[in-house]
Formats: sequence, structure tokens, C-alpha cells
Amino acid sequence: MIEGNIILTDYEFTISNILRPHTEGDKVKFVVREKYPQDRARETTAVTKEAMLEILHKAKSGDPLKKVLVPNLEYGPPLIEHVLVKHGFTNATKIGKHSIFWKILIDLWKLCKRLRIFFKLLKRNTQRYYF
Repeated sequence: MIEGNIILTDYEFTISNILRPHTEGDKVKFVVREKYPQDRARETTAVTKEAMLEILHKAKSGDPLKKVLVPNLEYGPPLIEHVLVKHGFTNATKIGKHSIFWKILIDLWKLCKRLRIFFKLLKRNTQRYYF
């Protein structure tokens, strides 16, 4: 099952289009022409080298790399899988305490840099568009 929603708002956070309209309780309505509650917005942060090292250090040898990253990063399984595949990893790539570990670490650091660039671009570009 695919989760999530796409909500387009104007500069005053009035919803102009929504993929999945719904109501939460009797207070919050996610429908066209309603105000989007700004306290619901989540700030996305890029993962640091230190945080990535800690995640990999805590992982057990033999654990699948994707299984280790998904619960520890806020990017979601599809994006993590896409980036791993793009950098030559498969779903079967496992964490190991040998030479492949360092290749994974170097590639993941490159991934972190690219994700930071992606989120900077996303943040800069989403602040420009109004409907």
C-alpha cells in the first residue's frame, strides 16, 4: 500500500489541490479551500557523516544495508532503494566488517552529500512557486 499525500497550497497555505482529501477528527480538514495547519509541516534534515557512521556501527554484520538504513533515515524506502541501486548496490547487499564495509561507507557518504544538495534545491525551489 502506498502512503502519503500531495498537497498544493498558495502563499497563505490555503489548499488549492490535494491528492487524498480527508478529515482528522472534527478539527483538521485536509480539503480544497481549507488552511493547511503549519504546525504539521516537517523540516527535513540531511544526514551527517557522524550519524551515518553511528548507524553503520550499530548494524549487525550480515544485515541487509537497506534494512539498516530505512528505519534510521527519514527519506523513505523508495528513495533509499533508488540511490543504493544507482550507486551499484543491490537489495542483497549486506553489512560486513571487511573491505566492502569501507566501500559502502564511502559510497554512503557520497549519497549523503547528494541528498543534502537535493534537499537544498528542493527547499529553494519550493519557496518560489505559488498558485
